[in-house]
Amino acid sequence: ESIEDAGYEATLDKSTIPASFRPPKKPKSLDIGPIQIGIFISGMTCSMCVKSATNAIKMSSPNGEDGIDDVKINLSTEYALVTFDPRRFGKEPNEAIDIIVESIEDAGYDATLDKSTIPAALRDVKTTDSLDSMEKNGGGGATAAR
Repeated sequence: ESIEDAGYEATLDKSTIPASFRPPKKPKSLDIGPIQIGIFISGMTCSMCVKSATNAIKMSSPNGEDGIDDVKINLSTEYALVTFDPRRFGKEPNEAIDIIVESIEDAGYDATLDKSTIPAALRDVKTTDSLDSMEKNGGGGATAAR
């Protein structure tokens, strides 16, 4: 601007800016359709607990129940299968996973993401707490950060 204020024309050749001075690129949104994840849930003792956890998951989407396609919780195995569509959920897939796990914890139960159920397309995207913690924790699952 100061060059232009002095009466000269100036343009910036962005190709000459070193990479270290460029802003980081945002990860590209993954448009992969419905996703099914598994979550270990402990602390449920009865069918009302299952109903409470199910309702928490269904209402975890910022768009209400629209983003959650299906919730199946087995009380005896303490395991949930959740199918959701990130596009309708209103968040990036990994962020949606964090929100779903946190909603279970907010309902009063311990929730651990089953790492083996994460779609391969999401394993390379490290943008959220759940996937970052999977690398730190290793093994069969990761507890999402609160």
